[in-house]
Amino acid sequence: MSATAASSPPNHARKERLVNARMQLSVVVPMGAASLFLTTVYLVGVLLATGNDMGPSSESLRRMSYLVTGVYFVLVFVASALVGVMSTHRIAGPARVIEQAVRGMRQHDYSLRLTLRRRDHLKSLAAELAALRQDLREADVRREALYDELSRALAEGRIEDARRLCPELSERSRKRAAEPLATVVS
Repeated sequence: MSATAASSPPNHARKERLVNARMQLSVVVPMGAASLFLTTVYLVGVLLATGNDMGPSSESLRRMSYLVTGVYFVLVFVASALVGVMSTHRIAGPARVIEQAVRGMRQHDYSLRLTLRRRDHLKSLAAELAALRQDLREADVRREALYDELSRALAEGRIEDARRLCPELSERSRKRAAEPLATVVS
């Protein structure tokens, strides 16, 4: 997922794999810890299986088991780290782009378009955000038109037209007019 202007191609790769290091590492580190735990369990099992026999073949078997266990741990740790980074990349990247789009919308900048890559996650959230962006853009256009029309009515002294444009204000002014003056002042 990437935020792009409407003219750029929809499918392009993010440059970095570690998009949100804090979130991604919060997934990768427990995976590494789990691989360390499983490797330790494996090593203890191998040590218990060899027993206390300290013969020459038993010692070489023990050394070989240490080597195999070390290689196993490194391979499992690297594999789990790669899987963790690759899988969280599909969430962290879109999440970062969604955050950027929301920041832009808060500043009334609706130019960012959310474009999803085929295998990215959070597609439904991005679709809802795109619909919200369109709704907010339309509301801003309506608000600007209302503001312009209200300004013209007030500038020309057409108070009733201004009240008609703002029914909520009109209702508040009617309620205040109906209240006694002492209640309004206090």
